[in-house]
Amino acid sequence: MFITGAVITAGIAAWIHPRWLELCEAAKPGGECQPITYQLLTGYLVVLLGVVMLIAGPIVNSLYRVMRYGQPWETSRVETAVSNLPILVGFLYLAMGLVLVTTA
Repeated sequence: MFITGAVITAGIAAWIHPRWLELCEAAKPGGECQPITYQLLTGYLVVLLGVVMLIAGPIVNSLYRVMRYGQPWETSRVETAVSNLPILVGFLYLAMGLVLVTTA
């Protein structure tokens, strides 16, 4: 799943990259827009994916587990390793994106 997210993000960056200047000029009219490299754009999008994963990942995971398995009668007060996986993946995406941005 981790690799799939990275590949989809790289595909989105490949789709956006040729259109970057026109998207930038549409977002800030009258502002100066500079071309950016594919690696830098991919890094920015992977960092964004990491932040979204850190915020939305645990919520989506909890809702999925409740819908799939139901609410258990006795709940533990500790987090399970499975519930912390989206947070770990978010940090990995964040680190990978920062490496891409800093080496671009």
